[in-house]
Amino acid sequence: MKSLLLLYNSMFPKSRRLRKHRQKFPFERRDAMSSKIQELSPHELRYHCDEAQFDFESTENLLSLEGMIGQERALRSIDFGVSIQSPGFNIYAMGPTGSGKTSVVIEQLQERAKQLPTPDDWCYVQNFSEPHKPK
Repeated sequence: MKSLLLLYNSMFPKSRRLRKHRQKFPFERRDAMSSKIQELSPHELRYHCDEAQFDFESTENLLSLEGMIGQERALRSIDFGVSIQSPGFNIYAMGPTGSGKTSVVIEQLQERAKQLPTPDDWCYVQNFSEPHKPK
């Protein structure tokens, strides 16, 4: 790995690498953008919500929401992935920590499992000719 890094550094000296990035973001452009920056007062830095628009005292009075809001395409993709019954297919859910992606996938898997017969138990045996495919 060190030899590759040395080769890269010798082929592209630091001054040349920096020059390449400078051309993407010319200095003159940054000056033009900075003229649009305006100073804000402390009051403008914060969003103020009018509490009179709500008809509840506390969010504890509200019903909890089911499912994932605004993620219809993701839910359809999970449903599609769960419906594939061929070996070698997986579901990969990506998103910020705490967004509920794992909970939604587990919930959909449990709903699908209720509709299917209980599967038989499995016992894996080492496959010496193809270790990545146990028997």
